[in-house]
Amino acid sequence: MYFWDSRRLARDLRNDTVPASTLRDQFIGLLIIGAPVFVFGLSGDPRLDRWDAIYLVGAIAIVIFGIRWAYRVNGGDEGRRFVEKSVALLLPLTIQSFVLLFVVFMGLQAVESALDSRLSPIDKALMDNVSTLSINLLLHAWLMWRLGVHLADTLVDGPDRIGAVAEDAPPPEAR
Repeated sequence: MYFWDSRRLARDLRNDTVPASTLRDQFIGLLIIGAPVFVFGLSGDPRLDRWDAIYLVGAIAIVIFGIRWAYRVNGGDEGRRFVEKSVALLLPLTIQSFVLLFVVFMGLQAVESALDSRLSPIDKALMDNVSTLSINLLLHAWLMWRLGVHLADTLVDGPDRIGAVAEDAPPPEAR
C-alpha cells in the first residue's frame, strides 16, 4: 500500500500499474481512518467509553468484511473500477441510510416513551446504549450489503447477473 509516498502513487496511477486489490485496500484504509473521525466529530466528546469502543471495532469489522465482499461481487482482481463505482454508489446509499436511521430512530423513540415509566434509570441507559449500538451496526451492515447488491447491478455479464429482466439487459454488443 502507498501509506506515505503519494508521488509514487500518482505516477503508478498515471501508468495504470496499481493493482485493483491495492486500490481496494487504500479504500478500506480511508474508511477505517474516517470512522473514528466521523464518530467523534458528530458527538463532539473526545472521551471514549466502552460503547464507543464496541461501535468502532464493530464498524471497522463490518467495513473490512463488507468492502472485501463487495470487491468479490465486483469481480475481484478481474473486476473493473471498483473504487470509482463504490464511491459513486456510497453517496446515495449514505443518504438512504440517514433516512432509514431517522425512521428507525422515530420508532425507537416511541418504544422508549412507552417504556419510560416502567424502567429504572440504569435500565433506560442500558436500553439506550444497546439500541443505539445495534441500530448503528445494523445500518453499517445494511450499507455494505446494498453496496454489494448495487455493484452486482453494474456488471454487464447478463440479465441473471445484474438482476434485470431480459429486455432491460444491455444489448450483446455492449458487453
